[in-house]
Parts: sequence; C-alpha cells; structure tokens
Amino acid sequence: MDPITDEEDVKYYLGSMYVQEKDYIKAIKIYKEGLALNPRSPILLYELGLAYLRLNNKKRALSYWKKALKNVSAYSYLGVLVKEKMRFSLHH
Repeated sequence: MDPITDEEDVKYYLGSMYVQEKDYIKAIKIYKEGLALNPRSPILLYELGLAYLRLNNKKRALSYWKKALKNVSAYSYLGVLVKEKMRFSLHH
C-alpha cells in the first residue's frame, strides 16, 4: 500500500466533512482530487464508493470498492478506517 500523504489526509477529511453535510457531489469531487495524488488509496476509494452509494449509484460504488480491495493490505486498512471514522465522529 502506498503511504498516505498529508495532502491525501486533507482530501479525506474535507470529503468527509461534505459527506456529513450531505453534499455528496462535492465529497466525490474532493475524493477524486485525493485519488489524483494516490490512485490506489483504499481509504479514498472506499469513501468514494460510500458517497456514490448515498447518491443511489450502487454500480459505481461497487466499482470503487472493488478497486479498494484489489490491494491485499486494503483489508487490514478497512479496520483502521472504521476506527478513524469513529474517532472523527466523536470529536466533530
């Protein structure tokens, strides 16, 4: 798995903020900007899938989740993602 960059973190948190505001179109734009920095980022691919699911685009959501899981280490990263989302939700 490629290391997460600071810019990638910013895109993740900014996209998450838009998701919390239910502005999924903006979240998708931000997550895609993050993927331009690291196209194999499982966290951004996963979150992008969730944003598409919230727009009821199940086909595109599944496509991004499959990309996230292509990297074997993505499986372990999903546990980190859940923990991070819980921490973020508790503090914001």
